[in-house]
Amino acid sequence: MPAPLLAHIHVPKTAGSSFRKVLDERFGPAHVHLSFDNSTEFVYENRDLAELVRAPSIQAFSSHFVRRFPEQLAGRPVYYVAFLRDPIQQFISYVTYARKYYAKIPDPVLLSHLPPNMAGLTIRESARWILDGPHRTFRNFRENYTTNFFARYKLWDWLGFDYADPRYRRARLDAARNVLSSFLLAGIAEHMDESWALLRGRAAKIGIELPDLKIPFENVTGDQREPLDWIHADDEVGAKLLESVREDRELYDWALRRYFDLLSLRK
Repeated sequence: MPAPLLAHIHVPKTAGSSFRKVLDERFGPAHVHLSFDNSTEFVYENRDLAELVRAPSIQAFSSHFVRRFPEQLAGRPVYYVAFLRDPIQQFISYVTYARKYYAKIPDPVLLSHLPPNMAGLTIRESARWILDGPHRTFRNFRENYTTNFFARYKLWDWLGFDYADPRYRRARLDAARNVLSSFLLAGIAEHMDESWALLRGRAAKIGIELPDLKIPFENVTGDQREPLDWIHADDEVGAKLLESVREDRELYDWALRRYFDLLSLRK
């Protein structure tokens, strides 16, 4: 049997950097980071991805830019793992990170998704700008980022539904669930150590050995925090934020229930 590949699908702001470092420690150079500089909306085609992981020495890879999730690459079975995070906390983490490193962002596409002079704005002011505007045009984290992350390219490939298509909007939550149901594990960022333990058990059954350890906590924006008491339905911006993550909240709650079901079976 061809050696399996472990694929870490790194959804931004879900503690994926910490998880990626553990894979570095476990696999060393056999774990590759597949990135694409200065292109926020870049997505690998399956044939190009297959070439990048064709070498038999590669055992695992991590990437922000894989959105199609083929069952095989270069004749090898692929087992996917991703983490979901409370969508409000994910959004705030994105804003604080982008604000802190705004002056160093080289990608003009990403900058177009962010407010001008963001470094001088509050989190609430930044959120207002990101959440405003027509929702038929994609903007990072303007609405249901994680649901779109998993559904957008699958629905285009399956049915030809574009992001602006009302049919896409109706189908995307079920499509995201369908994608994640096929993964080796959809873990929970707030339960990283328990998710790692679950992953170890599931990976061992397919011949991938992972060490028994704790995932290190990494927070590079702890100095950027502000009061978030505006995040409620009676605040103009807070109400927009809550509505903007409505489907992400449903997806997260679904993943959380599946996680606890897997945990109870393990016990």
